[in-house]
Amino acid sequence: MLRRGLLRDAMKWSSSELDDLIDLARSQETSRLRLVGMEMLLRLYMNGETTGDLTEALHAEAKKSK
Repeated sequence: MLRRGLLRDAMKWSSSELDDLIDLARSQETSRLRLVGMEMLLRLYMNGETTGDLTEALHAEAKKSK
């Protein structure tokens, strides 16, 4: 979700910075919640996605990680 997300573009993170943040999110729940939460807010308010869209995206990402 973070790799193709709006937060990456908004923050202008390089690939290596994004990789480091994703590793951090995988290892620390609070970091994961913050990063995914910020991504979700951007998708809601900047991209016009619905809560249903976000729910589907989260479920799809959860399936990929299994």
